[in-house]
Amino acid sequence: MMGSSRHFPLYFLLVMMLMACATSCGSDEPYHHMPGRENGHDTPADTTHGTHTPADTTAGDTTARDTTARDTSASFSIKLSSPRDYAYMGQTLRLTATTSTPTTVKWKSTATRIATVDSSGLVTFNNLHENGETAIIATACDMSDTLWLHARWWTIAERSATAWITPATHTFHPGDTIALTIVDSNTQPVNDNGFNAGSCQWTIYCYAPDVAQVINMTQPPSNENGWQAVYAIGNSAPIGTTFTIMAQFNEAASSITCTILP
Repeated sequence: MMGSSRHFPLYFLLVMMLMACATSCGSDEPYHHMPGRENGHDTPADTTHGTHTPADTTAGDTTARDTTARDTSASFSIKLSSPRDYAYMGQTLRLTATTSTPTTVKWKSTATRIATVDSSGLVTFNNLHENGETAIIATACDMSDTLWLHARWWTIAERSATAWITPATHTFHPGDTIALTIVDSNTQPVNDNGFNAGSCQWTIYCYAPDVAQVINMTQPPSNENGWQAVYAIGNSAPIGTTFTIMAQFNEAASSITCTILP
């Protein structure tokens, strides 16, 4: 026991020296700062560098650009124009379509019985002895516009003592004078829109051997005589002779049939 106790101070001194050495060696190492630790506490990571920030997409943001020039649907329009919205049978009306960009325009009439329209927008009113209407539709791309046109009919009327009349039968006598003109459905002379009795071609159809003996035009229609076509029945016109007077304008026509009575 006594032998063992003599070595205890030496052993204790050796342990103390080893502990001192360990402490000294630890303090000689440079201090390594650990990310995320500051004074023993967690610190926010620094993402200022080495991290991609959102790109500036202003230049490539098409929503911020003016696309009016490319947006044809927003500025596209068709407009029909004409000097009036009606015409008489045989007349034509020129319609135009205006678009914001060059394009092919297609035309359509909803009532071809009343009027037809060609690929250029020229409307032709048919020889229909009644009033009517049709819708003219112009279409381009996915846009369209519509214009309603009204058809008016005309016919030959005979001048009586006080008014223009359209009797079912026309009878004359040798030596009579006939005044004819073009009237509308209200028996009013048609002298507007460049269409009047003077615009028509007047023709006489007679089966008698000598037409000149039966009837002759003595005064063509003119502004001075109220657009009356004036005829004279021959003094020697054969009794019972039948003849037809026709007025024609383009593809439209109207006629009256007359008979010579004693």
